[in-house]
Amino acid sequence: MRNGVTVAVKRMRDMNRVEFEEHIQMLGDLRHPNVLSPVGYHYRREEKLIVSEFMPRGSLLYVLHSDQRPDRVVLDWP
Repeated sequence: MRNGVTVAVKRMRDMNRVEFEEHIQMLGDLRHPNVLSPVGYHYRREEKLIVSEFMPRGSLLYVLHSDQRPDRVVLDWP
């Protein structure tokens, strides 16, 4: 961003406006330490984007299934 903050941007191409708005609302309502709230979004028919804080350790998929380092992050259900 122009202010120096690094963000992650997720593209959501295959959603209509109602689905996209419902998804944004659901993300905005979530309150959990392991789930990021969106900090912004952009909607146009051809381009739908969700902006969130950048997490430097990579994707959740990687953390859960691919990171085998001894000092890896371990997430628990609580």
